[in-house]
Amino acid sequence: MHLAPVIERIIAKEGQGHAFSTTVPDNVVVHAYPQLLERALSNVVRNAVKYAGHAGPITIAGAVAGENTVISVADLGPGVDATEIDRIFEPF
Repeated sequence: MHLAPVIERIIAKEGQGHAFSTTVPDNVVVHAYPQLLERALSNVVRNAVKYAGHAGPITIAGAVAGENTVISVADLGPGVDATEIDRIFEPF
């Protein structure tokens, strides 16, 4: 499936009222379960909006790297406190 329309739907759903910058060429495709990809990316975008949406644009990029597709979501928020970084993937 093409990645750009997925990103557009997520921004429309999760990013109302916030600034976004996207770089996703039309030829970038992913081989994924559409619902699971959209769910995962929606979660990341929702967190960026919640914790850093006020700090500037949220940047979403998609690119082909060899045989892989790379998707990045970046924001200008404060990030995770250095004292918590070792625990970031611990289950709740």
